[in-house]
Amino acid sequence: MPQKTPRKTRPPGGFPVHRCSTPLAMHCKQFIDWAQTHGYSEATLKGWSRFLILFCLWCQDRGLMRAHEVSGAVLDRYQRYLFLKRKSNGDALTLKSQCVQLWCLRSFFRWMQKQKHLSNNPALEMVLPKLGKPLPRRTLSQEEAEKVLSGPDTSTATGLRDRTILEVFYSTGIRRSELAYLKLGDVDLDGKKLTVRKGKNKKDRVVPLGQRATHWLRRYIGSARLVLAGRSEEPWLFMTLLGQNIRPMKLGDIVRNFLKKGGIEGAGACHVFRHTCATLMLDNGADIRMIQELLGHEDLSSTQLYTRVSIGKLEQVHAATHPSEVAYSRNQERAK
Repeated sequence: MPQKTPRKTRPPGGFPVHRCSTPLAMHCKQFIDWAQTHGYSEATLKGWSRFLILFCLWCQDRGLMRAHEVSGAVLDRYQRYLFLKRKSNGDALTLKSQCVQLWCLRSFFRWMQKQKHLSNNPALEMVLPKLGKPLPRRTLSQEEAEKVLSGPDTSTATGLRDRTILEVFYSTGIRRSELAYLKLGDVDLDGKKLTVRKGKNKKDRVVPLGQRATHWLRRYIGSARLVLAGRSEEPWLFMTLLGQNIRPMKLGDIVRNFLKKGGIEGAGACHVFRHTCATLMLDNGADIRMIQELLGHEDLSSTQLYTRVSIGKLEQVHAATHPSEVAYSRNQERAK
């Protein structure tokens, strides 16, 4: 087994002042420090730091060193810059990505005004791009899901771990980051339930595991996890060969690999199981508010997205009532 080395730890967030040290950048650092002390998540802090340093560098290239030099017109130019920007693969930034970056700037300049660093907020009248409501890129049928779940070699410690990961994703629909930071104490095998700590918006919730996912968790915890943990006293539920928790990016790689092995490509990764869990449960008659509770959606409109994918009942009604379908069915019966 590979030798276990301690993982380097970094403080959450942290503004990269070494990349830009203008007075504007110093204010950005103060904003990130403020957000950190006010309980914003590590993911939010990292994202804001990245977006703000890019904005500061863009401003520096145009001779804008101080916050009061940033006007509404400057922000309009930056918004157009993001719209025209191309990634290394030649693709444009998605509207959602543009919105997230502009929302960060709105939060920053609102804070600047509240802290009295600025008398006016230049982002006050910023209009964000209008986002549509696209459907999930892909959901699996029950047969496809079972094929993907059967992919791992459960005779090995990592294979049993991976099968359990897939089963938990499929059964609970939890987010990638939520699964990555599950601890052993969050699992109640007797009660067949799982406690998700600090999900989105830092809210805890309890979700049912179901009998099958509980079965695989019991097997994994009783054997494979002991092998993977070795002498490690880390509390994480899912561990690497080095006895450390599996980070979200690694989880994505694991799931994507088994989707590909099951003949399903270009569908995404962990979120495919979240979409699949919700859609199949709705097809089988689950109440949408129960799905909302399971997925941890604060707003019901987020859950209602799945009603546009779950068309099982609509197909039945269409087949039973549309004139062309009724006539076709009658003709088929007569031809027998």
